[in-house]
Formats: sequence, structure tokens, C-alpha cells
Amino acid sequence: MAGTPLHGSSVLWGTPEIFNSDQGSQFTSAAFTDVLKREGVVISTDGRGRAFDNIIVERLWRSVKHEDVHLKSYTSMGELMLGLTAQ
Repeated sequence: MAGTPLHGSSVLWGTPEIFNSDQGSQFTSAAFTDVLKREGVVISTDGRGRAFDNIIVERLWRSVKHEDVHLKSYTSMGELMLGLTAQ
């Protein structure tokens, strides 16, 4: 899968069972979905116009990224987990 959309994550974490995204063209293009299908990944997309269904989670992750992750530049998953769980 080198050079594919999943390459970086699959090297670290293995191939996902499910890939969920919105219906943006970058996620629905044949070039992208063909890689997922070839790897046996189930494709799940949010319904059209359903952006508000997960607005709370989207806001949470935005806050986590902007108020913690981007500021601290973690170098490993272990460091990230410690940083996010520290009081």
C-alpha cells in the first residue's frame, strides 16, 4: 500500500476495518475508494447535509487539536496519550 491514502496509517496501525468520512470529493473519488475496496475496508459516509449530527464531536476534536496537540507537538502515540490524560 505504499504511496496510497492508507499507507502512513496502515504502517503504524494496520489496515482499518471501516473508513468513515463525509461525502467530500476527496473521499468519494474512485482513486481513493478503489484503494479502500482493494484493501477490504468497509466505506461509511455521513448522509448528505448531516454535518450537524456530529457537531459536538467535531468541536471537541477541533479544541483538542488547537489547544493541545498543535501546541505541544507530540512525537509518539504514548506521549500523546500521556499528554491528553494529564490533569
